[in-house]
Amino acid sequence: LGIEALSRGAKLAVFLEAHPACVRALQHNLARIAPGRIEGHWDVLPGDAFRTLPLLGRRGVQADLVLLDPPYDEETGKKALNAVASCGILTATSLLCLEHPRWGALPPTIGSLSRMKQHRYGATVLSFYQPTP
Repeated sequence: LGIEALSRGAKLAVFLEAHPACVRALQHNLARIAPGRIEGHWDVLPGDAFRTLPLLGRRGVQADLVLLDPPYDEETGKKALNAVASCGILTATSLLCLEHPRWGALPPTIGSLSRMKQHRYGATVLSFYQPTP
């Protein structure tokens, strides 16, 4: 989805990926989709997302949209939302989208985030959260 966002004019997409093969695939695909056109508008940060998110906050990154696709278990989804909420990259109007399994129900509020809506697609759910005013 980050690559799609770039193709539609996003100013920056940052990909956090733990698996080395996926990091290489992302870098390869990003370099191929439009050489020169989006170079410098994306970054691939290898490693554990929970360790990498604070780095984005220290860099001053401000995210309009955060797409989360952690491993499918309820606790990782909650942990991911809390990590994003506390790392300093959100603005008052940021939107977070968390992909999770239908059986992994998440509460309507997690930390400083409130769920705005959910969409179910078979066994997958997309939950949308925003910072609480």
